[in-house]
Amino acid sequence: MSGLLAQSISVREGDIIFTDRAGQQNPITSTGQDCQPSFSVDGRSVVFVRHTKVVPYPGQRKGMPVLESALWLADAAGRANPTTIFRCSITPAGHSPRFFNPVISPDGRYVDLLAEFDPDDSLA
Repeated sequence: MSGLLAQSISVREGDIIFTDRAGQQNPITSTGQDCQPSFSVDGRSVVFVRHTKVVPYPGQRKGMPVLESALWLADAAGRANPTTIFRCSITPAGHSPRFFNPVISPDGRYVDLLAEFDPDDSLA
């Protein structure tokens, strides 16, 4: 057995951490708001979800947080700053979809994900 590890990606206290094949850990983000990282097939990129609090919408119940979901893309080794690839704003009804389980397609051209919308939202 060689002692080499497979590279991995994990979340620690809302930060994305890349662990290389030698076991060296490198933080990719440091916002405390990131989750659900996923490698590209070639292992060079990581897509992840960032949930951020935004300004409450008119008529919102007091104390109820409003979250915005955004998809971010990062270099797995942390050599460049992560960039936003898709952000969904609050809908006219005052709701914001939340993203889950992003996965980069095998050819690296697309990101598949699940999105949850408030059942009271109108997409019209």
